[in-house]
Amino acid sequence: MSGEVLEVNQKVVDAPETVNEDPYGDGWLIRIRLSSSGEQDQLLSVAEYRKVLDEG
Repeated sequence: MSGEVLEVNQKVVDAPETVNEDPYGDGWLIRIRLSSSGEQDQLLSVAEYRKVLDEG
């Protein structure tokens, strides 16, 4: 992903375990403004990512 970092989640910086404990809530890492919205289409969905993990 290319773009501009708008915000860093200070909660995760102070308590990294938050990423594992609440990855879809408070465990976000950064907020970015994308340079090209088309890049987002190349990301895996949650279901696709879980399938990759299950296969590995």
